[in-house]
Amino acid sequence: KELHRMKALNVLGKSLPKNMTSLSHPHSVQAVSENIP
Repeated sequence: KELHRMKALNVLGKSLPKNMTSLSHPHSVQAVSENIP
């Protein structure tokens, strides 16, 4: 699960603007992690 989390963070970091990532990281990472099988 840690590997998936790191991948999610990587994807979020690349797809979202920097100022957006810091704001939405906790929620986005959780949502992405839940969507990953």
